[in-house]
Amino acid sequence: MVAYEQAEKFSKLLAQRTRSAGFMKTLLLQRICSSFATGNTTVTNMLNRHLEIDDDEHTTAEVDHILHDMTAQEIDCLTIIKDQLARPEAKDPKLETVKWFLTKFTSDGKTWLEHGCIIFSQYYATSYWIASNLAKLFPNEVIALYAGADKSKMFRDGEINAVIREQIKTAVKNHQIKLVIVTNATCEGLNLQTLGTLINIDLPWNPSRLE
Repeated sequence: MVAYEQAEKFSKLLAQRTRSAGFMKTLLLQRICSSFATGNTTVTNMLNRHLEIDDDEHTTAEVDHILHDMTAQEIDCLTIIKDQLARPEAKDPKLETVKWFLTKFTSDGKTWLEHGCIIFSQYYATSYWIASNLAKLFPNEVIALYAGADKSKMFRDGEINAVIREQIKTAVKNHQIKLVIVTNATCEGLNLQTLGTLINIDLPWNPSRLE
């Protein structure tokens, strides 16, 4: 994939001027692998010299400082990645995989959609992309996006409405929702045991976070 190759090239160029190149490489590749949507959002923010991060060892200010001093070659790499991920013909295969698990794969004689499913991602852009596309694929289903910072949404009958997280919890408990997309920032303490299956769109590179 051209975008992945350019991310590798960007990281090598970055290594020539900062010790944080390894961290930046992991950050960029991890987000590109999550989804085209998150990869595109990340690269766009990097080109704008600002990228919010949630990391134990690095701060947003440190990353912004690195981005502020980007060379012309580094900018060219990011621009190519953005162009590749934004192509109209670029289809992220993860959506078809999720659809297959929900409608074709069965356990105990039922599809995962019939069981109810939690779909997890570390990134909001990936979660929103999955939720909005599943709303189009399953127009008769209520789909919830459970996220932090007042970003929770309910997709229903072609409309997208902002909701509070307690509304989603209640709807799941009352068996009114079978599909919930959950972001990394809000998964702790969330009891969704009435939903019988789980799909990880992207796996945390830290095994303890996955657990």
